[in-house]
Amino acid sequence: MFKPIKTKRVYRQVAEQIQAHIRAGNLRPGDRLVSERELADLLQVSRAAVREALSALEFVGVVESRQGEGTFVAEVSEHAFAEHLALLLAFERRTSLDMLEMRKILEVAAAELAAQRADRHDLEKIEHALLQMQRDLERDVLGEENDGLFHRAIVEAARNTMLSKTMSLIYDLVVHNMRTSRQHLFHNPHNRQLLYEQHQNVFNAVRRSDSAGARLAMIAHLEFVEAELLRDEISRSDADSTA
Repeated sequence: MFKPIKTKRVYRQVAEQIQAHIRAGNLRPGDRLVSERELADLLQVSRAAVREALSALEFVGVVESRQGEGTFVAEVSEHAFAEHLALLLAFERRTSLDMLEMRKILEVAAAELAAQRADRHDLEKIEHALLQMQRDLERDVLGEENDGLFHRAIVEAARNTMLSKTMSLIYDLVVHNMRTSRQHLFHNPHNRQLLYEQHQNVFNAVRRSDSAGARLAMIAHLEFVEAELLRDEISRSDADSTA
């Protein structure tokens, strides 16, 4: 049914094969996919590549993950497939780094302004998101949703209409970027606590109205994530070249 994959950008090839089987009717809406392990064995790829492919497909609405049950083919109209595939193909690994560059432009300034303008309500929203992130840390889950809420609350606290509208427009992509970033970063278990502490540093600076400190804390956080993703990209490129 599935064919072994031996090309670069493995996760894209995995995703394209799954899409092809859905289009051909071999997999129908509501069908449960085989496990990550089985799919990796069938395609002769790593489980990490399968996870990345399923994450991308879930983001564009082709499949849905159900806690404790597995991954299922979602109800998708035929017209939507073209849009889904176009978005999937556009979402290269480099796009994650491009997204981080854009987030630095947007969120570093937002953190600085938030430290100057945040009121009690803003601080409560940011702190609530941070507490949820702490619970995610304790439950050992990815936690990209609460990560996204934290960053969105920082941007809203900046009280700049254009910054808020820009974040709203790209919010789903930001959360997806956080999900893929965390999947890579959490290969090192120490990064979980480190990421939480970086967010705590941003919040503490905003709470004490330290605009320079908030700016530096946000830069430190985003540049750490960027450096880790670049390191991962280099490792993957080296692996591809020796394959």
